[in-house]
Amino acid sequence: MSTSLTEEEASAVLASVAEPVAQAVVEYEPVADTRAETLDAYVVLANTLQSLDLAANSEGTSATQVLSYMETVVANLDILEQWDPRFSTANALAHWGTERVGNFNFENISQLCEGIETWLPPRLVEPIDVPRYMVVDDTQSAEDFQATRQPDHEAVRVTMVSAEDAKDIEFQAIGRAVFPVPMYPDDALPNRAISHRDIAGMLLEVEFTTDRRDFPLLKVANDAVYKATAPESPYSSVEFYVAAAYAYQLARIAYSVRFTEDAVYRRKVLDELESALVSLVLCTGSYKAPRELVRHAIELNENLRIADSIQVSRCIVNWLPEDLTERIPGPSTMGNVDELCATVVAELNALPGDRLVAVYDSQDGMEFAATGLPDRDKLSPVLVHPEQFDPKLISPNLVSPAEMWERLTVRGMSLFKTDF
Repeated sequence: MSTSLTEEEASAVLASVAEPVAQAVVEYEPVADTRAETLDAYVVLANTLQSLDLAANSEGTSATQVLSYMETVVANLDILEQWDPRFSTANALAHWGTERVGNFNFENISQLCEGIETWLPPRLVEPIDVPRYMVVDDTQSAEDFQATRQPDHEAVRVTMVSAEDAKDIEFQAIGRAVFPVPMYPDDALPNRAISHRDIAGMLLEVEFTTDRRDFPLLKVANDAVYKATAPESPYSSVEFYVAAAYAYQLARIAYSVRFTEDAVYRRKVLDELESALVSLVLCTGSYKAPRELVRHAIELNENLRIADSIQVSRCIVNWLPEDLTERIPGPSTMGNVDELCATVVAELNALPGDRLVAVYDSQDGMEFAATGLPDRDKLSPVLVHPEQFDPKLISPNLVSPAEMWERLTVRGMSLFKTDF
């Protein structure tokens, strides 16, 4: 356990976890141990490892993209764990890692993915002593992957190969994964389960062992740890800032000519705005007022009270997290006025909120013109570290105030400072 809490505080946190875990173990009734030795299980496993590889090699990839890879891993392992409790520790680690990524914590993401894989059936690079092999080949086209940035679990070819024919398998062919049948040869997985959780500002590591093989019991213990420490909101910080930027873009459209003149377009904008505001409410429990306002604006629009709908719609932007770029003039208006730039940046740093996040929009003008709507999937939040914009920390290795100013005024960027 890693913590900065007092001994008394740490003990209270541990008790809040230990008590429900102990209760779950006491109430446990032995069940039949199931195994996921099916075609579907191998296909899901292959897709899981593809997503793990993408997350592990995600340097330079957007936070939303890395999060989507980890969410795929979690969704797959949720399924595999239902079929086979031996996937419990891999799933527990994946949930923890996904929460960290969703909180802009990408530290050691590669090692995390490697750690998850150590609890999964092995990808073989040569023959071993098993009766059969499952060969899964990826048939997804490069063009399809470029379009979706996601592996396609349906674009696979699966072949069963006997031990006698293993010499003909090209184990390390590109796009191929070879697994043993059975998945865990010789029951090699140890009789233990591990959970890592971030709780009350500390890292909690819990390990369970059994004196005999009982993976359903280990799964019950891991599940109890997760339930006792699960975050209050099922939505991540990354998702919050995407929703905030999307809501802000849509709310600003309420001032456009097309929004004023076209009732069907107005309906589309308001429907999307409601969706974004529902996300904000689910993330934080706040922003219920703008959610209800947009629902009222939708009702007014449907009842042909056009002027009233527009008036209500234009109030909504004032209830949203403030986009700080509205406070910042473009760099061309400033010139090389380092002192002024540094002063304004210092004031931005002094605003309430523990986290400064820039959300970049990669949608181009032609895409927007085609639909008249922003694209939520083109929004990418980036955590702005304080040293990047703190004028007190200027050094030869950091940017100048003028360069900071350019970073803060990138076209299509939103900037938020909140505690979420």
